[in-house]
Amino acid sequence: MQVSKNIYNHKCKIFFYIGLVCYSSLLVISATLYKERIIQPDNSAYLFEILNSSDFVIAQVRRIAIFPQIPSVIATKIGMSLRNVGILFSAGYTLYYFLIYMLLGTVLKKYKFALVLLLLNILIVSHTFYWFVSELPLGIAALILLVAIYENRRFKDIAFYEHPILLVSMFLIITSHPLTVFAFAFTMLYSLRMEMLKKDIVAYLSVISIILYIAFRIYYENDYETNRINALQNIFVLFPNYINIESNIVLVRDFINYTFAIAIWVMFVCYYLKAKKYFDLLWINVFLLSYLFIINVSFYDVVISYYFENMYGVITLALSFIFVFELLPKIKQSTLQIFIFVAMCTVCFIRIFNYKDFYNLRIHWLRNYIEKQEYRNVALPDIIAPKDTLLASWAVPYDAILLSSLERGETYSIVFISELDSLPMPKPIYEGKILTGLRDIPYNKIAKRYFNFEESPYHVQYNLYE
Repeated sequence: MQVSKNIYNHKCKIFFYIGLVCYSSLLVISATLYKERIIQPDNSAYLFEILNSSDFVIAQVRRIAIFPQIPSVIATKIGMSLRNVGILFSAGYTLYYFLIYMLLGTVLKKYKFALVLLLLNILIVSHTFYWFVSELPLGIAALILLVAIYENRRFKDIAFYEHPILLVSMFLIITSHPLTVFAFAFTMLYSLRMEMLKKDIVAYLSVISIILYIAFRIYYENDYETNRINALQNIFVLFPNYINIESNIVLVRDFINYTFAIAIWVMFVCYYLKAKKYFDLLWINVFLLSYLFIINVSFYDVVISYYFENMYGVITLALSFIFVFELLPKIKQSTLQIFIFVAMCTVCFIRIFNYKDFYNLRIHWLRNYIEKQEYRNVALPDIIAPKDTLLASWAVPYDAILLSSLERGETYSIVFISELDSLPMPKPIYEGKILTGLRDIPYNKIAKRYFNFEESPYHVQYNLYE
């Protein structure tokens, strides 16, 4: 048995090198397709704030976001061009995962954990390649690293200086996203079952996470986080109409993107049945199906693919652990094992390039609209925004600001405002500031080295074109 484990560990080292090629390719693609990635909802807002403040953008106290933003923040502080900052912002998030992957494989020699991280970044990734600023996968990646560090260690072996570091690490993970709690719960249970972590370590980490989570919820509360948690009420509101909801339609629509994940799910069910691991089969499937139910019902009216793909990352984590630690070792042919990993990487790249045109539609629409627009500051009713193309109309001001500054050297501000939906007369006057949809910024608070605004009142129009 030990010989078999050693052979598999050696194979994982080979798979690790395949992952190096995959991550290197993802890094190059992230830099090459930087415009397709930064001119997207949330991404553009984050980058705009970094450019304007030369500082980190921390949303909802999710401080783990600091790490992937380090390259772009440094770039602004040393005065690099907007284009270069945009490239570093896009590549910085991929680099974050790449560096953790390298740390797992080259420093810790924990190749299996490195492969779990690799699968987290390729198994279902397609839309989330272009919508990449979510803190959920950042927290999950840090969680994988934490478990790898404390694998097979006991509480008594933890050095005194490690405790404050561990406390800070757990704080970053637990506060990275509300759904990280589910990822943490599964990882602890699975690590305990697979004897990756000792019982005292699991107990220690669990106690710390519970204390931190409760303290965080008591001392920090905001409408955004509260609304996300309150979405659980939809489980009771929709009862028993759980089938014909929009979130399930999105799941079916994107079904092909989850092919490998579904295949792993079927494989592990068959394997557990054959091995008579009935209890494990029960609790893991209850966890996965319950999580899927909670997500789809809680956010039943959301129709944006990247939003669900991101939240399904917890399911991806679970399936990745099972595949790497249990299923892959059962495949005896080395060539078949290598083929599976190469196929997963290749299909991931195919999905990424397949959606390139879809996410380019926003850029093409904005570029064409800016070219045809007589005014540089335009305010329009939100109701006329072509949401099928723009996905999120609130993000258009940031998208337009970045795209026009990059391509024209002149900054255009285009904003869709809900208060204009009722066609108020006389037209409201917006002047002396930039409207972003989230907050208004006076012209004297704008970083002029990156943005060349025309300091004129907004032209209010009730049609897209006049």
